[in-house]
Amino acid sequence: MATRLDNDKKTAQESEKTKKAREKLKNRLKKIDSMVTSQAIDEKKDQISDWISRHSWSRDSVTKDDLGLFDQNRNSAPISKKTQGMKDRLEKDK
Repeated sequence: MATRLDNDKKTAQESEKTKKAREKLKNRLKKIDSMVTSQAIDEKKDQISDWISRHSWSRDSVTKDDLGLFDQNRNSAPISKKTQGMKDRLEKDK
């Protein structure tokens, strides 16, 4: 796969401001990557589990019957005016 640099096209040199910004971003990403450890992930998993446990009182109980289709898919929803207009234009263009 040819990259941009492999092409015969010449590109302008990066400005000092762009180089400095690129280095800042690289350093920030390295810092973030160094903070992601297995210990940090385990701590965050524990925090999430604790939060879920603390807020369990506010969850609604869901049963299998609650997840059915609104009318068992017997009737389709009415076509909107916008959809009908697009359909009419497509049929007219045929």
